[in-house]
Amino acid sequence: LPWEVTFELVLVLFTRIQESSGKLNLSNVYEGVYLTSAIAEAQRNAIALYPELGSASRTGGGGTSTGHVVWNKKFTKGKKPCPCYNRGTVHDRGSLTDGGTCKFDHVCDHYISSGGKCGGAHPRHACTNPLACDEEA
Repeated sequence: LPWEVTFELVLVLFTRIQESSGKLNLSNVYEGVYLTSAIAEAQRNAIALYPELGSASRTGGGGTSTGHVVWNKKFTKGKKPCPCYNRGTVHDRGSLTDGGTCKFDHVCDHYISSGGKCGGAHPRHACTNPLACDEEA
C-alpha cells in the first residue's frame, strides 16, 4: 500500500477504537475490525485527500475499476444518521446510490440521555445538545 493509504488506515483504525466504547484498543483492533473494509475506507479517504495517487488506488487486484462514485452533496432525509458524515470521513461506496446521493440523513448521531440520538443539523463532533452523552441511554 502507498504510504498515504497506510496513514489513512491508521486513522481509520484509531477512529474504530475511539468509537468502540472501550471494547477495542491497539492490542485487539485487528481482531475486532473487518480489515478489508477498513483498508477500503482508507483507500477512499486517500483518493480524496491525495489526488496524485491517481487511478492506481481506484482499481482492484485485477486492474479493473471498482465503480468509484463521488458524493453529489445530496442526502436522504428521514433515514438513519450517516456514519461518514458524523465521522467526518469521505462517503464510502456502500453509503451512496449509483447517482452519488447519500443513502442516509445528514444529522447528528450523538446519543442523548433522554434516549435516542440528537438528530440536529450538525455532525457528532459539533454537537452542543445539553442532553448529549457518550453511551446509549
